[in-house]
Amino acid sequence: MTVPTGGGGTIRGGNQSGRLCRVEIGGPIPGETLTGLSALSPASFDTPPRQKLIVQAPQNALRIRFKGSWQVDNWVYSNASVEIWGLSPEHQEFVANKNAPVALYTGWDNGQPLIPTLIFPAYHVSTTHDGPDFITKLEGGDGGRAAQEARTNKSHAPGVNIFDVAKGLLGMRGKMGANSLATLQAAAGNRKLNGGYVSVGKATRQVKGLMDELGLDMTVWLGNVVLTPKNGTTGSRFLLTPDSGLVGSPGPAGAPQPQLPQQWKTKILLNPLIGPGSQVQVQADALNGAFRCQTVDHHGDTYDTDWYTDLTLRRI
Repeated sequence: MTVPTGGGGTIRGGNQSGRLCRVEIGGPIPGETLTGLSALSPASFDTPPRQKLIVQAPQNALRIRFKGSWQVDNWVYSNASVEIWGLSPEHQEFVANKNAPVALYTGWDNGQPLIPTLIFPAYHVSTTHDGPDFITKLEGGDGGRAAQEARTNKSHAPGVNIFDVAKGLLGMRGKMGANSLATLQAAAGNRKLNGGYVSVGKATRQVKGLMDELGLDMTVWLGNVVLTPKNGTTGSRFLLTPDSGLVGSPGPAGAPQPQLPQQWKTKILLNPLIGPGSQVQVQADALNGAFRCQTVDHHGDTYDTDWYTDLTLRRI
């Protein structure tokens, strides 16, 4: 079923040439990237029983605006939002289902796969009427409130390996990939908890304590648990130069603080492959060297001129 541009919305502006954006709401989130424009159908429900709504630009007149923010910190949750202009009443009702999975992919009309940019359960959905426009906004992040509020009540016998305890708790926050498992194993080694371990209460608090004890930072990105050693990186490396998308000149992220390393802010053209804990090599007049991404913000609008990634960096 093709999604009409109903809802009374009037879209102003023009589509950004060459940019592609696809949003999938509901149903299972695919594990693979998507192919380019030639493989994308018009925005529609998937085949019956209509478990997923697919919206994409610029194939139809629907405007999409998105933002996702992540921080390397064991206490800070990520957050994400997707706004869609002009959904019909039928589709507004469909996406109003709280905790529906949302996946947003971005890329270029060059035949290359689209790249997962945001993946989150929508724990808050609203539709507002702005003049002639109906704007539906889906908000969520970090596995959703169910993961953030998850509680545990489990006892581990004396001699349990700290790796097994941490792996079980981290699994309540998101999927554990091979890189994060390897990072956890390297930090835990064969260390055993001779007195056993009792985890009671919010899983987040238990995770915080174990990560601090193991010297690790943790965040959730695209539904995956990302682990890095304190002040370390995930191993993903990117070169940032004016020729590779660096916008303007990097500058200090606030005034220097005693006993704390200086952090730097910079803006680049959208690169959804860069995530929290990624390593970047900056080559600019104002700043040079290797840095860890402390915060990552991806944002864009299919009716705006450019899509950007904002970074806060710490030298390594």
